[in-house]
Amino acid sequence: GFHHLTDEQAIATLSEARRVCKPGGHIHVIDVLLPLWHWNLMKYIILRADRGRHGRWAEQMGKLVRTRHPEAQMTTAKGAIHDMCHIVIPA
Repeated sequence: GFHHLTDEQAIATLSEARRVCKPGGHIHVIDVLLPLWHWNLMKYIILRADRGRHGRWAEQMGKLVRTRHPEAQMTTAKGAIHDMCHIVIPA
């Protein structure tokens, strides 16, 4: 997951995925987020225990992706253990 990658590594990964994606295709990324409700201590601790050193809030993930891919669409969902994001980037 991107929560294991630095910003630079995540951007490079998306750029490479887009480069090799078939014309007209889409890149889909699903990753965990730091809790959508910032005070959810249980979810925060669970994500940190995963050893992903680069957990991001939804706002940070959206900004990171749209830095190089402004056409990207991102949706978020609350889960029982993790909150998630789904990012779609057209090739």
